[in-house]
Amino acid sequence: MFGYRARVGYTAPLAAVETFPYEFYRMVPEGVTLMVATNPAGEQDREATNAVSEAVAREMAQVGASIIVIGGASPAFGLERLETQARELRQEFGIPVTNTREAQLHALRELDARRVGIVMFGAATGRAGWDRFADDGFEVVGVAGAGYTQADFGRCPVDAPAQVARRLAAEHPEADTIFIPAPHWPAASNVEMLEQELGVNVVTSAQAIVWEALRLCRIADPVEGYGRLLREH
Repeated sequence: MFGYRARVGYTAPLAAVETFPYEFYRMVPEGVTLMVATNPAGEQDREATNAVSEAVAREMAQVGASIIVIGGASPAFGLERLETQARELRQEFGIPVTNTREAQLHALRELDARRVGIVMFGAATGRAGWDRFADDGFEVVGVAGAGYTQADFGRCPVDAPAQVARRLAAEHPEADTIFIPAPHWPAASNVEMLEQELGVNVVTSAQAIVWEALRLCRIADPVEGYGRLLREH
């Protein structure tokens, strides 16, 4: 039977999702499967996106998801609403429910991250765009961008995140952690290589989602090849 260890439900605020499922199945152990729901093409309204996400999350719970991860860690999608959705769904269905922001924060804290360099898939927004990280206990020492758009997620070079991470680490040797948000470009595939090369922790959104989902489902298998987070925690 598919998903005999865990069935992970994930709602994505995008119309086309390609890279995340590929990396998901490379990271999870045998017996863990993915339910993924995307947002209707062209839907940009925050409230409409939240409504669609909540509806499909309920459907996933009704058909037997072991855990639900609500996508959309950007403030543009309403962080407080994400937390409210998770709490309401947990109470209604009695299963673990989290969101991508919580998964990322938990992963960073698990690795004791303090001084964080952030690698964006698009243009670098500067430190001011990450003020909320200071409230969460992290110092953002630098931000660098790869210059891609969402349309490039499935066709940018696999090592594109690594190229930017190397430059950022060289510019900010004080960073103890490289954080690569956005689970829909091939960031997780670079984690192991970057940790060995740069000697710092590396956390990506897709990797954090997988780690959070597995641990909340009480699956503690060490996963090789995707960094310290999945191998040692």
